[in-house]
Amino acid sequence: QLFGESDGRDTVKLQPIILLFCLPPLLFINYVYGNVTGTFFSLWGIERLIAWKTTKKSVIFVQGAFCLAVAVLLKSFSLIFLIAGVIFLVLEGMRRNSWKPLALALGMCVLCAACNMALNTIYSCRAGRELPQGAPKLLWIAMGMQENWEGHGAPGWYNMYNYSTYRETDFDVEKSTALAKETIRERAGEFAADPAMAVNFYGKKAVSQWAEPTYQGFLISYDVLNPDKYSPRMQSIYYGSISELLMKWMNGYQSIIWVFAAGGLWACRKERTPAELLPGLIILGGFLFSLLWEGKSQYVMPYFWLATLYAAKGLGEGINWLEKKLCHRPG
Repeated sequence: QLFGESDGRDTVKLQPIILLFCLPPLLFINYVYGNVTGTFFSLWGIERLIAWKTTKKSVIFVQGAFCLAVAVLLKSFSLIFLIAGVIFLVLEGMRRNSWKPLALALGMCVLCAACNMALNTIYSCRAGRELPQGAPKLLWIAMGMQENWEGHGAPGWYNMYNYSTYRETDFDVEKSTALAKETIRERAGEFAADPAMAVNFYGKKAVSQWAEPTYQGFLISYDVLNPDKYSPRMQSIYYGSISELLMKWMNGYQSIIWVFAAGGLWACRKERTPAELLPGLIILGGFLFSLLWEGKSQYVMPYFWLATLYAAKGLGEGINWLEKKLCHRPG
């Protein structure tokens, strides 16, 4: 429970109702990838941390820390949730003038590192050799600074630069890192020489991710290599009249959620606790990360789900305001 009761109305109960009308997650049910499972454990971990803040039960904190550690193993962008959790604990320690939350933050980081080390050790033993380091992360940052790929996607979206560069260097980490650094330097120089171009580039990149209402749900759940296996009705859902109707619904729904989320943040502007700031901190971190990293709107969906928490708060406050106006209406 993040906000609790506001003027006699439990706004927490509004979030499940709001989510009933959220269609994009239904398009991900056949998407077997770390995004889905990583998001699940990330959100669960944050929920456990907020619950720990209320109950102060150690077992609940351990559950949250473990969920976040698993989330990072499943998908690297879950580090945003872990970092936000650490900041949350630091703020809680400062607010209470206590060292215990700081110790818990350190313990959570150690647990995450230990889980990652344990997993690498297990796979290394099973493979009978030391695991390779993999492609350097700088390749994704360099890719996020490039134009779209042959007319597909938007600026900064996936264009195979990371894989092709890693392969061209014969999977050499040092050579790949050097090429990524050079690409980043060149692109940063272009942005510095033409600030208007940089603003246009990152503006389009942000909008393409944060204002795309399906979060790539149609693209992900549709087999483009075997379109004939779909019935005419299914084809209509993906590319026909039904698809257009669903797109309009999801676009309107997304806009309403962000408007109510802004209202929810405004409603709690005077008395903000670390717990109330935690989802917003994650959304802010996700926004900055999406500008820096490879662009994909599917990566934004976890932050949109978090925004429904504030949307529930905003909706509850709006209903309360309307009730007061109607009850005090003259005559």
